[in-house]
Amino acid sequence: MERGVQVRVARKPFRFDDRRFARGSVVITTLDNRDFPGSLETTVDQTANELRLDGPRHPLGLGEGDLPDLGGEYFVRLEPPRIALLGRGSFNTTDYGATWYVLDTIWGFATRTSRKAADSISRVIM
Repeated sequence: MERGVQVRVARKPFRFDDRRFARGSVVITTLDNRDFPGSLETTVDQTANELRLDGPRHPLGLGEGDLPDLGGEYFVRLEPPRIALLGRGSFNTTDYGATWYVLDTIWGFATRTSRKAADSISRVIM
């Protein structure tokens, strides 16, 4: 997802091409990523190699018979996390920095930071 790939996750266990997959399995479709800049196949292959993952490819994504289609209701599109880190006022600067470091460097989440005090924010749009 951090490379711009649209990802879906299975809400239930499923079977596809005579293989069983657990709930939570990740599915990437070319249809979801039709506007992806560059080579989707290369990006997915590089990421899979880096993470030491292996997965089957299916040209259509249509389940045979009663099996679910990969773009159907069994597969929910994931949204990247949106994290805001607020720090000012009663926040300890060391805690703020340590939290930012963990979110950004350790976990790899893009984090927006603000020097506004939390009590000065009137609304948060999710």
